[in-house]
Parts: sequence; structure tokens; C-alpha cells
Amino acid sequence: MRVRILLLLLVLLPAFAPAQEVAWHRSLEPARQESRETGQNLLVYVTAGAWCRPCQWMRETVLESPAVSRLIAEHYTPVMLYDYDPEHLELPVEAYPSLLIYSPAGELIEITTGPRTLPEAEALLVRYQEGSEVVGEPRRFISDRGRFVYLGEGVWQRQTGGRTVRYLEYDRDQEFIYLESEEEPRFLALPPQGGEMWQWDPVTETWEDFAETAPE
Repeated sequence: MRVRILLLLLVLLPAFAPAQEVAWHRSLEPARQESRETGQNLLVYVTAGAWCRPCQWMRETVLESPAVSRLIAEHYTPVMLYDYDPEHLELPVEAYPSLLIYSPAGELIEITTGPRTLPEAEALLVRYQEGSEVVGEPRRFISDRGRFVYLGEGVWQRQTGGRTVRYLEYDRDQEFIYLESEEEPRFLALPPQGGEMWQWDPVTETWEDFAETAPE
């Protein structure tokens, strides 16, 4: 089990880095073709004009932030559609702004409606940054330390002993999904297909056994 001290520090670093320019497509078909060719997931941001203040806030505060713009530019094929673009009527959009993620094969993976905060948007993009590989992941795990359920938009819920604890996905690699909560244990590492789950011990600064998990 690798010690991931640096990852905890890197959560703070994007705030001090410059934003990365995102080359947004303005039409669906060219973006879909690029997504198929590159194997990257398609990210669709449906927004509105100046009258939509939540749209403006999300674009300027969240999508143009260093952390989120880097994720979009490096891991997604992005397209931006406005409420006056006829193409957006093809999509299951009920309000502005909305974020939709499609696999390269055109499968809708996830949709969010309404403005997302910076941590929520970052967790969502981190979850699906590796193309379509995570589509088939189990979203419910059972363990002797509680039941873990994925609610969408990077949010996990741990149900144990009559209480519910909310976790937000902040990173992932080939071995683990990394979760953070305001309650103890604050940091957990969940294996995507089940197995040994780990917790971060801030005293020893090491990952330690937490529970054995299995897809439910």
C-alpha cells in the first residue's frame, strides 16, 4: 500500500496554479467524433446567457478554476451549448446550467442539474477522467464497517450503526478511489472492485487497515 502524503497536499496546490485554457467545441457532432477517436469521455456544459447568473457564476468560479480547467483540458472532450443552440434540445436538460458526461460510445454516464461547487465539480470530473472504464464499476459495497453507496456526482454515503456519513471523492488511481469526509475517519481508500479498504492515520501519517469490502 503506497503512502499518499503528497496527494493530500496536492488538493491545495491547484488554487495557486494558473488556469488551463479549455478548447470548448460549440457543436455536438465534431465533439462526439473526437471523443470516439481519442477514447475520452464527452463533457457537455449546457448554459444560458447573461440572464442566467448561476450559469455565469459556475463558468467563472468553477469551470475556469485551475483545478477544474486542467481536468477538462487533459481528460475530456468538452463542448459548450447555449440555451439558444437547437442541439441542446437533443439532450435531457431540464435547467441551466447542466453538466452531462457521455462515454465515447455515446452512453450517458451522468448528469448534474444546477450550479456545482468547486469541490463537487472536481470530484465529478476526477471520477470519470479515465474514459469509459469506470462505467461498469460497482456502486454499492458491503463491509463489516458499514455499507457504501455511490449517490452520483462524486458523492458516497457510508451507512453504519443507524448513522449516515457523507464522503466526497477527491482522487483515484488504478488501485483505489480516495474519499474525504468532515467526520472521522476523514480519508478512506476504496478499491473499485472490492477488497481491502484503508484509512489514513494523521498521527502516524500512514494508511492502515479499515475494512474488507465486497460489491453488493
